[in-house]
Amino acid sequence: MNVIVIDGGTTNTRLRVVDADTLEVKKRVSLDQGVRNQAMEQDFSLLERLIDNELDTLAAHFTFRDVIGYGMLTANIGMREVPHAPSPLTMEELAERTVHERYNARRWHWITGMKNGEEPVDVMRGEEVEAFGMLRHTPAEGSGLIILPGSHTKYIRVENGSRLLSCTSTLAGETLSALRTSTILSDSVGPKLVEALEPEVLMEGWELAETEGFTRAAYYVRLRHLFADYTENARANLLLGAVLYEDMKAFERAADGADWLYLGGHGAMQEAYRYVLEQKQERPIHVFTKHDLEKASLQGALQLANLEQTKGESR
Repeated sequence: MNVIVIDGGTTNTRLRVVDADTLEVKKRVSLDQGVRNQAMEQDFSLLERLIDNELDTLAAHFTFRDVIGYGMLTANIGMREVPHAPSPLTMEELAERTVHERYNARRWHWITGMKNGEEPVDVMRGEEVEAFGMLRHTPAEGSGLIILPGSHTKYIRVENGSRLLSCTSTLAGETLSALRTSTILSDSVGPKLVEALEPEVLMEGWELAETEGFTRAAYYVRLRHLFADYTENARANLLLGAVLYEDMKAFERAADGADWLYLGGHGAMQEAYRYVLEQKQERPIHVFTKHDLEKASLQGALQLANLEQTKGESR
């Protein structure tokens, strides 16, 4: 049986045709529009029109009945608002918040996000699907921390290997992007940022931020461009090291009492987090491959949609 799984982001939207039994992805469609576009244009039917058009196209080639929507699709500026569920949460408790309805003549399952039930306040939409999927894909015991690097890096605290206690968000990825696009560093760092990890330069950026402060460490990127033989990739590593020094402050607080770490993400960003974590702390780290992370995310989405549905509606 095929299911359409849609992950709505701030700047883009991903649709995948998935075999629900094997988790095989039969087709991928990526739209370079997200909820930010709706908000900026004040056109709150934009995504609905784009997604409906893609679903009609997919229906000409694949048979499916169900569509799962999550991430920013269920935000107040998305397609169908579903209020955040307060933590702590098990997968079954979050599944109870999934909204099942017919929407534009199709059977939709809207998975909501999570907000911290206690101080400090924080929220996430989409990462909870990934987190629960990771825990089902690779079971754990006891207390741990799931780390999902990205535009908004998430540190998700887990208890008993299955319950999400809280999340801590940072602007790690967006900070890198903003410094590259909106400051003088745009002349020193390329659009792809870090293409390959250079550990020595990464830690140089870390140490500069530690000894001289983040903003001074960031300016060193320009100085290395002007007066040292640093490649564009090396300069990006220097900047990333400074950002990670600041980001690890949030990690240290979120990881207090955790026995193990799960690391998501992909590419050089994942490698950088892994390297820093191995250097600066002693907890065991399980690193998810890009392939396993996608499988985990799909598994999480399918189970969060199905758990509640099977209580009332037969397939």
